[in-house]
Amino acid sequence: MRRLPLPVLLAACLAVAHRLPAQGSGGGGAADAGMGVHGMLAFGDGHLYLSHLPLYHAPHAWQVVMEAKLEADSATSVTDPAAAWAADRAAPGAGPLYTVEPEAFPLAGLRALADGGAPVKFRATVYRGHFERGGRVLVSGALVEVTRVLWMRPIDAEAPHPRSARWVLFGAPGETYLAHQVAGMPDFDQVARVDGAAPFDAAELGAGVDLVLDGHAADAPLRDGDALRAHMAGTGGTPWALRVVRSLYLERGDLATL
Repeated sequence: MRRLPLPVLLAACLAVAHRLPAQGSGGGGAADAGMGVHGMLAFGDGHLYLSHLPLYHAPHAWQVVMEAKLEADSATSVTDPAAAWAADRAAPGAGPLYTVEPEAFPLAGLRALADGGAPVKFRATVYRGHFERGGRVLVSGALVEVTRVLWMRPIDAEAPHPRSARWVLFGAPGETYLAHQVAGMPDFDQVARVDGAAPFDAAELGAGVDLVLDGHAADAPLRDGDALRAHMAGTGGTPWALRVVRSLYLERGDLATL
């Protein structure tokens, strides 16, 4: 059989590799490393929390809520990015939406951190507003260190929607949030500040509490001022009251289609 010239053979191998599907665990077939530019919502008062902005396709088909800190080096546009972020949020006319656009990094590091691994570090740009929708750059070249993963789960476009409204409660005593658990397509991503998490201590809130909202439609976003009744998923315990202080983020369009 005639041997192919080496350049032709290499080109053929690359073409085949390009057509092969990505392999990996969970996340709608995402590659195991999950390498990509993983945009995030940034929020928090006494803490800095980040919430990955999920999609239904690899490598973004993961919901991740993290605690992090902002630092600077000689390549950062300001000397104290955490102070710049706090000052901007306190300025007149500032809105509730801030986002982070990291340099490409693998989600595998966050999965390792969730299992007790080392903190994850990456460089990022911080925006007032949505980084893909006309947001204003607040800090460029910030060093982000993710110190803790509070909640991480893959999402699947074909997963059935739950009959009950499933959310995760997280944060710290005195500063608590609800995040909607995204299911099958279409769905919505939402994070809201809430009051009424007294039944849980710092360790429980730091690990994320799987909740069902009683009497709340599974496909209905939260509204400011909503009075809620909640109980832990999988239990028949007495429900307690929660109140929505403010919706920080609500997105339907990114989760309407693949």
